[in-house]
Amino acid sequence: MKLKKFFINNYRSLVNFKINDFDYVTVFYGLNNAGKSNILNALEMIFRRKTKMGNTNPENFYEGIIENSGNDFFENNTNDINFEVEIDLSGDKLNTTPLIERIIKKEKKKILNIKGGIHRQLSNNNSADFRVSQMKYGNLIIYENDISGITFFPSLSSTKKISGSEWRDTFSIFIEEFNDCVYIISRDRDMQVEEYPTIDYNSIDKDKFKSFLYNLYLNPKYHDIFEKINNVFNSDPFKFGEISFAKTELNKLEIMIKENHLRLPIKHLGSGILQTLYIISSIIFYNKKIVCIEELEQNLSPYLQNKILKKLALLINDTKFGNLQQLIISSHSSTFLAPKLALVHTITKIDGKSFIDESRKRNEVKSLKYFPKLKNHFLPSALPSDTYTVAEWDEKIRQNISDAESLFNR
Repeated sequence: MKLKKFFINNYRSLVNFKINDFDYVTVFYGLNNAGKSNILNALEMIFRRKTKMGNTNPENFYEGIIENSGNDFFENNTNDINFEVEIDLSGDKLNTTPLIERIIKKEKKKILNIKGGIHRQLSNNNSADFRVSQMKYGNLIIYENDISGITFFPSLSSTKKISGSEWRDTFSIFIEEFNDCVYIISRDRDMQVEEYPTIDYNSIDKDKFKSFLYNLYLNPKYHDIFEKINNVFNSDPFKFGEISFAKTELNKLEIMIKENHLRLPIKHLGSGILQTLYIISSIIFYNKKIVCIEELEQNLSPYLQNKILKKLALLINDTKFGNLQQLIISSHSSTFLAPKLALVHTITKIDGKSFIDESRKRNEVKSLKYFPKLKNHFLPSALPSDTYTVAEWDEKIRQNISDAESLFNR
């Protein structure tokens, strides 16, 4: 499963916003408030299970209510949000039945196309109705929702002697793995001191992350997940050390890292290393196929930013550690600009609307001419600019870029 294309209109700063190309690792780069996180949040919102009217339990992603959505409409207007997503399923082992196998094997294009919209509720300005209007697998329509109601496999249901409920059940089996298939690891990853745990934690929370990981370690049912996390954390391309735990004199819980013969609290390695462990744990524990990470670079040196992205990329399609098939990252670190590990799209915002810069393609020579605004990221800060001639200033910029390129090539 790999996102291939994405279009959305009227969602926050994304107005007629289209992405024509994703890769297994895709980075959205831009300055603060350019709209990078809006892309990640839009994708998660589309594939999140929704609740229906009068029901508190989320059911499927393709129909339901979105709460607290009043600020999701561009400039808080009343126009509907419209979207279209293409997912490449070639090579995927899908949830199927003999009936599904017979249906989809005829389609040469292994592409799932999803179209839909979000309409603000008149009775509640802070809620919206979400509806996928059509899904196609290749050229075959497998789901349609219009004024006449919902139809499953409309082009087939009238010609084959199969009941409507069987078509519905067939669709439900096929589409199940797309429910909640996108997971976001938020930029809010700063963790605090934790009391020694007295209860089990079965989900990841930044405020109880140490307790969560400790309970994975203790619980025989989940210890294998802890071992996977420990394995990734302490493997190439950058080994941090073996994970263990300690109870301090003040009844606090601490994650300990042992490298060679030295065992230290993880905080001594820096908050960026703890956040990296949090990210690895989230990917392995939640086992989602598409993971979005906000600001991977937080509290990490440029060298470690590059190494950690390599480490995470190695998890893609490695079934020993789960189902991860695609990473999507938002960043304002220029470290990721070199297209060594990822497809990079630059995002800018003009008049409240986000735009994608299509001028930079994979394998282009890195040059400031593609990104005039990126000069700000390479300007030397030791002295005011008026102390240099134009030639000296440009030479310092070129040297900073050269230094960055040598880092990327390590």
